Amino acid sequence: MMLQAPVRRAGLALTGATIIAVAAAQGATAKPFDTPPSPALCASGIAVPQTFVEDAANSLPPGTITYVINEQGGSGAMVAWVNVDSVQTGQLRFGTAELEPTPIGDEAMAPIAVVETGEGTVLSAMLGAYENAQGETCILLPGFTSDDVPGAPAAD
Repeated sequence: MMLQAPVRRAGLALTGATIIAVAAAQGATAKPFDTPPSPALCASGIAVPQTFVEDAANSLPPGTITYVINEQGGSGAMVAWVNVDSVQTGQLRFGTAELEPTPIGDEAMAPIAVVETGEGTVLSAMLGAYENAQGETCILLPGFTSDDVPGAPAAD
């Protein structure tokens, strides 16, 4: 029983990484953070984080959000979220899922975080220490975004 959650998370990470790699090539809909995190103590900054949820342009699992920083970077940034409809909360550090980072080109890798939020309006914050593509450690002052996460499609 205790093995189900890690296996499920690994499956979500694999699905998210595969879909993001395919979605990037096909131009799937990504939503930039409404207010991106502000990097401090690093001259180069970071790429604007984006979110992906299930829609007609991809096959992400319903009830999940995939967070992506579209640059070759390291682990470290934290995503904290709250589903305001179900009052579920959670947090995940980039680089903690089994399949991270994911390819975004021939040689570049992008950090991703896949979270199971459930259906509803989800408010998210990204913050913490993050190593950018230039190898600088940035302190990310919180950035915020909101997403409408679809639930499971209606049964036929």
